[in-house]
Amino acid sequence: MKFHDLGEKPSKTQEVASSKKPYYPSLRITIEQVPELNDYELGDEVEVYIVAKVIRESKREGEVKDLGLEMRKAAINPKGLHKEAEEKGVSMKSMREIDKFRKSKKKQ
Repeated sequence: MKFHDLGEKPSKTQEVASSKKPYYPSLRITIEQVPELNDYELGDEVEVYIVAKVIRESKREGEVKDLGLEMRKAAINPKGLHKEAEEKGVSMKSMREIDKFRKSKKKQ
């Protein structure tokens, strides 16, 4: 599986053109759709696999082909503490407490 950076560089006509940071589009998924997301917090990195159907295709002369995707299914690939919590069968709250305890022990 090859990953691609989805960042969009600002165009010269946009107000943010002076910014060198790319814009990353967001994807809204609710906890009802993917309950495993409930344990994630703001700033956590989440690996999401999506099965989608192409529902729109657009290609104008001189432009890059653009596809519209209808999201059908999603799965989360847990990493780090999330993976460890899943393997141990504990909540993320408990796992964060365990991790905090581990880090305090390392400092001593």
